[in-house]
Amino acid sequence: MSSDFAAKRQNHIISVLCTRIIHYWRIVKYIGKNIYELRKKRGWSQSDLAHKLDKKASTISSYETDSKTPSVDTIIAMSELFGVSIDELIYGENAEAL
Repeated sequence: MSSDFAAKRQNHIISVLCTRIIHYWRIVKYIGKNIYELRKKRGWSQSDLAHKLDKKASTISSYETDSKTPSVDTIIAMSELFGVSIDELIYGENAEAL
């Protein structure tokens, strides 16, 4: 493998990783507050949402306080339960503006 090809490949890998880190940071930054607001808007307790997702109420609390980030499967399930897009769940009502 030529050193030029290896350098380009390494730069590409770094670029992809940086993009993923930025995306993950955005999820962590917004999702807890959005879960809280969507849950409250429906009049659900943390226990109510936990029951619907087959989780513990303490797990929902961890999501809402940004102590824990939900898995992709949980994000999909929550977006379906709340009737919002995944983007709206992650980024809030102004998801299209981002």
